[in-house]
Amino acid sequence: MLPPMSSVAALSFAALLAAISPRLASAQDAPGADAGADAGITDAAIGDGADTGPAQPPGPQISLETPRDTVRSFLVTMQVANNDRPELIDNALECLDLSWLEDRDDRERRSRRMAAQLFDVLDHLGMDLEEVPMDSRRPRVVLRTFPAAEEGAPPLAIALERRDDEWRFSNDMLAELTAIETILQAEADGRESETTDVVHAALRSPRAVMHTFLDAMEDAPPDIERAAECLHPPDGIGAAWPVLKHDYAYQLYAVLLRARAPVLSTIPDPPRGASYTWFVHGRGRIVIERAREDDAERGIWRGEWRFSKSTMTTIGALYADYISEPLLPEVQELGLVEHLSHGLELERHIPLRLQDEAFGMEIWKWVGGFFLLVLGTAVFWFGNWNARLVFAFSRRLWKLGSDGSARNEERMAGAFGYLVMFYTLHRFVEANTLLLPAEPLAVIYPLTRSLIGASAGLFALRIVDLADEHYENTEQARQARAAQLIIPLLKSFFRLVIAAVIVGFFLNILGFSQSAVIGSLGLLGAAVGFAARESIANTVAAISIIYDRPFRVGDWINFEGTDATVEHLGLVSVRMRTFYNSLVIVPNAQIVTKTVDNYGERRYRRLRHFLRLRYDTPAAKIDALCEGLRELVRLHPYTRKDYYHIYLNELTPSSANVLLYVFFDVPDWATELRERHRFLVDALALVEDLGIGLAYPTQRLLVEQVDGQSGMDGLDGSEEPPFGDPEAEGRRHAAKLFRATYGDSPKRPPPVVIGSGPLVAGMDDDGQAGEEAGDGDGDGDGDGA
Repeated sequence: MLPPMSSVAALSFAALLAAISPRLASAQDAPGADAGADAGITDAAIGDGADTGPAQPPGPQISLETPRDTVRSFLVTMQVANNDRPELIDNALECLDLSWLEDRDDRERRSRRMAAQLFDVLDHLGMDLEEVPMDSRRPRVVLRTFPAAEEGAPPLAIALERRDDEWRFSNDMLAELTAIETILQAEADGRESETTDVVHAALRSPRAVMHTFLDAMEDAPPDIERAAECLHPPDGIGAAWPVLKHDYAYQLYAVLLRARAPVLSTIPDPPRGASYTWFVHGRGRIVIERAREDDAERGIWRGEWRFSKSTMTTIGALYADYISEPLLPEVQELGLVEHLSHGLELERHIPLRLQDEAFGMEIWKWVGGFFLLVLGTAVFWFGNWNARLVFAFSRRLWKLGSDGSARNEERMAGAFGYLVMFYTLHRFVEANTLLLPAEPLAVIYPLTRSLIGASAGLFALRIVDLADEHYENTEQARQARAAQLIIPLLKSFFRLVIAAVIVGFFLNILGFSQSAVIGSLGLLGAAVGFAARESIANTVAAISIIYDRPFRVGDWINFEGTDATVEHLGLVSVRMRTFYNSLVIVPNAQIVTKTVDNYGERRYRRLRHFLRLRYDTPAAKIDALCEGLRELVRLHPYTRKDYYHIYLNELTPSSANVLLYVFFDVPDWATELRERHRFLVDALALVEDLGIGLAYPTQRLLVEQVDGQSGMDGLDGSEEPPFGDPEAEGRRHAAKLFRATYGDSPKRPPPVVIGSGPLVAGMDDDGQAGEEAGDGDGDGDGDGA
């Protein structure tokens, strides 16, 4: 059934067609145009007989003119009485010869019990009314005979007798009903023991199928899915069956109510035989047949009874012949009410001139297709507009910025509009409002389903993009490394889902069955799994990276000797950008199994360096230099104060080496480079201020003097007096140099911002760093301009 919006659209379409053709009014007033609307007895008209409710409708008419009339009157009346009118059993008693009970006190009770027994016997036999003679010159008609209950006794029989030109069930037969029931029950027990098929009770016999179908169609609204289970799909219908089965059910029900009264007692109930022909017409037949083999793809199992394939093939022609006919009187007596689908109901109101064919299809269907396209476009813009309103409200509610997100919001609104449009069109196609045949439906129905899946996946992908963009602008983005890893994987996953939906659509178009597709995918999956085991290992490794979190996007890592920055994490590989701007792609499995040095996780960044001093440097000056360097560590704002080492560490052939082992507390590499530069420049200035010379990797030739003095005498300036307190002298020189460069109370400069000068960026919060740095113009950019 269509949703309320679709019902309104269908009515609007009917009004549009009425405006196009002035013959609509004449078509609606044509005989039989609305015959089904008022022909039956509605459910509201059948009350419970209370004085406060509406009057009960009269029961079925009783006719005793011929044997067939008597049998029909009895069966129809008893069927209605068994449903919801038990008082009508007294009307059915007119079909019985009860003259032999006139003198009994329990006549009323006995007669009703015999009527119920006779109905059960006839219901069990499934007697076809066509087999009952219309007229007979004989005074007695035997419908069925049974062997005698005792040896030598006359055989039992279901018989009618004529008295005063009225036919009734004979009194001697009524007296033997108990014996007949015993014989039929024994036969039924024997047949049940021979039955090997185990099927659902609703489809166990022709009568069960008819009863299930009528019961489903009598609901308000009809249980169309349960009714469609009674139908056998015809060959060659393909993917259109989920849509056409509803139309077939409505058409079959309309024919049943006009061609022949569906009296259940006349339909055989035993689950034996291959088929049962319920109705024959020049345009086709209505046949209930038994499935001979399983068909798992269509949900049909051996032994089930359903309306046959041939019935489904010709039901359209039968419906076209009978839809203009009124409902049968027996149908009205049975209390059956006609139901039609929206498409069939709309077709009955289409003007005659629009029912002519053009280009292989009726004109009104072409008009309806154009109407649906216009409706789909309107729904698209409606969904797009509503999505924009929701985004604007969300930004205001959560105080989200709109910078840079306008394009993503526009794309998300477009994806939502497509989703709403495709869903609306799919609902019209699913209800088959335009009564399209099987060939176009086999393409359009899976297409709309696939477009819904694709648009839903695209909409979800747009949500991920927009959420990612808003999240990157928050302060928590740096700490939430898992989100930075998961979001790219979610994007890849949704792209795979969209691709799978498109592949499934094309498989449906090509006519592949579900079982064949599933089996092929199983074999293909095994083959691909074996061939692509490395890719599967990479995908599993990606999940491991997400949960283990060894790095995040933007981290500086060292992998097997290569320094690079992580740019992207995918399902298969990690992409890293080196410092010489090349792109390195590493499979995820290698990332998991090998060592990754994550420089981005460092809090302190080490400086390990040697100052190579000349051997002619006095020891007092070396002590002063080491203490001065320590004072520089204590004074610099970005150096670690609780752990550093500065000592004379090595005596090499060409120099005396002073170890600088210092750590910088900086947030990134750019700031580290700036602070290393500043510290090393200050160290060189201290060396120069102390008058210490740096060694070069050279060798000296020593020549002995004649008087025995060493060649070193007079060459190293050792005649200068040493410091009285070398450490205090080193601290004094270091403090003097630091104050001369940075002032008496320097402020901690902020980290480096790319775009400003590397040496003077942020040296002072009050903007005076440029003058103190000596760039010449005071703007702090270091260019001197």
